[in-house]
Amino acid sequence: MRKFHHYIAIEQLSFHMKSTRCFFIIVLMALAKIGLAQVREVSISYDGVHGYDSALGQVLEWSSLKEEPRVRSSDKPPEGLRLRWLGTSGFELGDNKTTILIDPFVSRPSISNPLAPLIIDTTAVDELILKPMGDRNVDAILVSHAHADHVMDVPLVLSRSTTTDHSPLLVGDPNTVALVESYHLSAKTRLLAFDDGVVHYLIGQFGDFTVEAVRSLHPQYDFLPWRGPEGEIEGHPPFTGFDYLSYRNIAIAYIISYRGLKFVFCDGAILQ
Repeated sequence: MRKFHHYIAIEQLSFHMKSTRCFFIIVLMALAKIGLAQVREVSISYDGVHGYDSALGQVLEWSSLKEEPRVRSSDKPPEGLRLRWLGTSGFELGDNKTTILIDPFVSRPSISNPLAPLIIDTTAVDELILKPMGDRNVDAILVSHAHADHVMDVPLVLSRSTTTDHSPLLVGDPNTVALVESYHLSAKTRLLAFDDGVVHYLIGQFGDFTVEAVRSLHPQYDFLPWRGPEGEIEGHPPFTGFDYLSYRNIAIAYIISYRGLKFVFCDGAILQ
């Protein structure tokens, strides 16, 4: 009889523990539901935008903001100032005598086979980046980090922009420099590697533009504690998507000053 009562006590304790676990699971699910209810899901349409395939799926932006942030704009930008969006995080910034490219990437390689080499779309680079520039030279190419959607087209842009009389300065992390060097471009190529041990660096003056580099951290992906593929780039082209790696999760932010204006190009959180 004592053994029977002991068995019943164990069963009651087991039932109590299971009930407690179920209670905590229900509470966690309720909290998760409340948290997701506070997150605003915004659908971003790329219909009609060159290079985007709607068949790839819908792009979603998750934001806890109740309204769009208000950013003060310049009352009157300096005459001749030019800012052109290239897609993704790519920009062309310049005036009548200077041109700076930030993360120039316009290729849209297929992602149906992740192990297949990514091929630079030479036509897209020529038509969407270089041709609209006309006779203007590229003075600097600034790369935030060495993931494919930021650096993939850079070797071709750099090669097309280098002549016997002119060579742009390429700024990036050690992975960006290693990737460009693997293409064995012209000996005139000028490269500046921004090491992760440096927090702030004055790159230099390009016409009326002053460029500074600040160490920042690659953002996480929504709620995942992951900042994308990371490591050191090795080998030679062609590269697959898995070969493009951020250097120690660092993404370089660029602060560009121009006649009293400041432009900040930042792909993540700036580290102080």
